[in-house]
Amino acid sequence: MTELLYHLFFECEYSTNIWGSILLTWIKGPRQIGNWEDELQWVTTRGHKSRPLAEILGWLYATSVYNIWNERNSRRFSQQHTLAANRLKKICLQLHTKGHLNLKWKPILDHLNAYHV
Repeated sequence: MTELLYHLFFECEYSTNIWGSILLTWIKGPRQIGNWEDELQWVTTRGHKSRPLAEILGWLYATSVYNIWNERNSRRFSQQHTLAANRLKKICLQLHTKGHLNLKWKPILDHLNAYHV
C-alpha cells in the first residue's frame, strides 16, 4: 500500500500535474513537488503568515488528494478516465463554491481568476 500511496501522491504524472498547477497558481512560481510526507509537511507549515491562505492551501491539498483518489478509483473500477485539466477545473469550482461561505477567503479568491494546466 505504501508504494501505491507514494506513486499516486505525488510521483505519477497525473497527480503531479494537478498539484503542480495548484501550486503554480497559489505560490506564483515553480516549486519542486515532494512525496506525500514532504507535501503534507509543506502545507501544514506554509501558512503562518496568512491564516486564510493556510486554510485555502490545506483545503486545496485535501481536495486534490480526494480528487486524485477518485480518479484512481474511476480508472480501476469503471475504466473511465478524466483529463487532469478537467479535474483541476472541478477543484477550482469547488474552491470558489467553498470560498463563498468563508468571507476571510474572499480577498484571496478574488485574485484567482485563472489556473495553470
